[in-house]
Amino acid sequence: MQIPVFSENISHELNFLLYSFSLGIIITFVYDNIRIFRRIIKHNSFFIAIEDLIFWVAVTFSIFTLQYYENNGMFRWFSIIGAFLGMNIYRVTISRIYVNLVSKILLIMIKWFIKIMAFLLKPVFFIEYQTRRGIRKTGRGLHRVYKNLRNRLTLRLKMIKITLCKHNKVQ
Repeated sequence: MQIPVFSENISHELNFLLYSFSLGIIITFVYDNIRIFRRIIKHNSFFIAIEDLIFWVAVTFSIFTLQYYENNGMFRWFSIIGAFLGMNIYRVTISRIYVNLVSKILLIMIKWFIKIMAFLLKPVFFIEYQTRRGIRKTGRGLHRVYKNLRNRLTLRLKMIKITLCKHNKVQ
């Protein structure tokens, strides 16, 4: 029994179909990343339309490039069918899981980043609040408010040091 050997033309056509199939998967993967971006950063329909326009221009360019380099610029319907099959197989198998999982992970990471930044910037917010409150209350200039705030913070720092020293002596 002999193993069938494909001619060079058939081999080239199969490679072209495989490239088209792969391009369909890549196109859907890129669009899934755009969907993830839209879930994380909400924006209006104008920006969604701009994103889609840029995406479809890039898709058109990539399909044209594939047709040009792999098939000497001749349009072949089976390459479009191959890309369509790649898109649908990716969409049915991986797309939903990928979009949901990555979106949730990124949203959790952003939530924790915001919490950490809020904690780290708490002293800045405190100083800003005290400054505004002092200006409204006293009507004094900023230099007086900062001096008052500095004195209060120094007093609190001394109280913390005293408490720590007492705690160390007890132990």
